[in-house]
Amino acid sequence: MREKEFSIGDLVETGVYIFGERIPMSKGRITSIHSGYCKVDIMSLHGGAPWIVDENIWSLKKVVEH
Repeated sequence: MREKEFSIGDLVETGVYIFGERIPMSKGRITSIHSGYCKVDIMSLHGGAPWIVDENIWSLKKVVEH
């Protein structure tokens, strides 16, 4: 399963697919991993209060931190 590619705390980019093309939406950190989806905090990176959304595992792309 694709869940094994991700770990809690990983920086990921969320996205949507339109006509087979991936369109990036936002970046965030994984807070928990479930069967088929992850909870992603998409606001704390920007200095705001945590804003956690459910994201389909297939819409996530791991971001390499430098």
